[in-house]
Amino acid sequence: MTSSLSRDWLVGQRWFRAKQRPIATVSQLDAARLDPAELSVLEVAYADDGPPDHYLVPTVDGREPADGEGAWIAVVRAMADGGEVRGAHGRFTCSRTDALEELLPSAHEA
Repeated sequence: MTSSLSRDWLVGQRWFRAKQRPIATVSQLDAARLDPAELSVLEVAYADDGPPDHYLVPTVDGREPADGEGAWIAVVRAMADGGEVRGAHGRFTCSRTDALEELLPSAHEA
């Protein structure tokens, strides 16, 4: 399990909340295969000795997925289908919610 998602990449993401904190390390704690992608759990440790943050990020070959690679479709399909996906250290439980229904009325076809 390796990830080439960099500190600079993380800080550039709109969803990354700790843009002002100095990052010490980014580690991939677990990953589950969702062909053609992986669902990765990243731990971001900070140089200020504060608590780390954890993010669930779809990746392709340890990097950010490019448009058209099918990573986001795989994530939506897993949520729509439900069930579990086994990672190296645990299980990822996928479930369908009302929010998915509102966003994608035909998510079961994704």
